[in-house]
Amino acid sequence: MIKKIASGKNPNFWIFFHATLGIVSTLSPYALIAWFYFILFLSGVKLFSKKESFFIKISYLIFYLTSFEILARMSKTSPYIPYELGKYLMFILLITGIFAGYKKGKTGWFILILLIPGIVTGYLAGTPLKGFIFNVLGTLNIALAIIYFKDQVIQQKEFIAFLRLVIYPIISALAFSIIKTPKYEEIEYSLNASFATTGGFGSNQVATAFGTILFLLFLFIMFRWDFSQKRWMDIFLLLIFTFQGVLSFSRGGILGGLMGITVVLYLNRNISNQAGHNINQKKILIYLIPVILLLYGSFQLANRITNGMLLQRYSGETTGTLSGTREKNLNIITSNRSNIVLEDFKIFIEYPLWGVGVGQSSKHRNTTKGQLPHVEFSRLMSEHGLAGLISFLILSFILLKIYKRRYKVYMGNIMLALFLIAIFTTSHAATRTYISPILIGLSLLIVKPQIKENK
Repeated sequence: MIKKIASGKNPNFWIFFHATLGIVSTLSPYALIAWFYFILFLSGVKLFSKKESFFIKISYLIFYLTSFEILARMSKTSPYIPYELGKYLMFILLITGIFAGYKKGKTGWFILILLIPGIVTGYLAGTPLKGFIFNVLGTLNIALAIIYFKDQVIQQKEFIAFLRLVIYPIISALAFSIIKTPKYEEIEYSLNASFATTGGFGSNQVATAFGTILFLLFLFIMFRWDFSQKRWMDIFLLLIFTFQGVLSFSRGGILGGLMGITVVLYLNRNISNQAGHNINQKKILIYLIPVILLLYGSFQLANRITNGMLLQRYSGETTGTLSGTREKNLNIITSNRSNIVLEDFKIFIEYPLWGVGVGQSSKHRNTTKGQLPHVEFSRLMSEHGLAGLISFLILSFILLKIYKRRYKVYMGNIMLALFLIAIFTTSHAATRTYISPILIGLSLLIVKPQIKENK
């Protein structure tokens, strides 16, 4: 079943199916629960058949089932589908794949080892199991994704299939959020994140997923890959994701998607002469200029609906800055994240070797005491000390390698953009969702170009 979904055959049926699944989930979570376990059971039965690569089958499950995390949280499926679905399932599947022999990413092992002291310190400090799952399991999954995905060779059609599997469940989440949204003109918009347009669920996580899909759909349009097999439908989905995403008033996820688009457009501007890339620049411009104008129009429409508040939100304004009672600064613009980062750095200076332990940083801060970390880099430093700093430097080293080889491997610019979005996501949503591990996994694959047969 999951292979049929990934294949790209009957795409409009699967778009309709997943949209319907999202709509039904607004009434009851049980349809989603049934579908999730139906796919898990069927895929589990066929997992050890020899008709297809074990790596591909495990990866199908990772990309498709973990992407239901957002919808599962929206529709409150816990405990049948756990709240931290992405973290649990990805951990189990990545471990399975690694034990099956897919383990080329040696740098991932170093990160795993470096995380151990902070885990032990957190355990001794009394961090509960929930605290470990929330704070460090996402980072563990990043390390495991590096081990499992790095330098695994796949075909271009398989890479595109992976992207489809990531997109479909978020279409369900999009449909859920649209149905749950009141009439747009009747919403009382403010300069804070909006729960009214995200199905009553965390706007940061929803916007992060929508921003990621915004980028992936843009790739389908730019490189003329088949998603819906109708270009107007791809563009329509792109605009709906943009519109609903910006109305969440959560900026990080959307900015991440736009950053990825900018990176790909900039680096692909002169790529026609690069080895392994066959891109017609004129045809790209014919598609891209209208799409970019429509994206701009989508934002302007959303801004008009909100009476200009959306633009003010993206400009970093708050009620206090507009009334003159507060001065706009970096902390205001970043919604208090910069203060958390500064206090995490102070904790690192005080506990430089092993840090204060997983889940303990919020207890050691002053002005931001009790506030959960939003920036993974500062969390690693405060809770893991020097080991956390080295872990992040390893990720930076991997990024540098991807940047250096971007013109030497097929789709190198796309891989660079995927990794950048993953790291950017950790700067505003830490590792709360499956997004960063899954994008890092995609970015480390080696994709073979699709060779067309001469007729």
